[in-house]
Amino acid sequence: MNTIRRRPRPTWTHAAALVIAAFVAAPLDWMFAGSVKSRTEIAADPPTPWPRDLTWENYEEAFGRYHFGTYMANSVIVSVIATVMVLALATFARSVPSSR
Repeated sequence: MNTIRRRPRPTWTHAAALVIAAFVAAPLDWMFAGSVKSRTEIAADPPTPWPRDLTWENYEEAFGRYHFGTYMANSVIVSVIATVMVLALATFARSVPSSR
């Protein structure tokens, strides 16, 4: 019985993956940190990477005053309908026999 031995991956690939993950995560981290800052702290010079005091006012305003939940629900509905339509068409295309 043949067994395939896999070589361990070099350490540099793990280091490269961590660097890429940091580049991807940094903007997301910055956006979240900005979303829980107060207006004065957002406008502060120099900017701070983390808020001194967490505030959820921005979320309360987005969902209460600007009806962000409605917009998010509309986006989910459109995405689900589009996904179902694409899957239905792809299933139909797969079931049609080819002419070859």
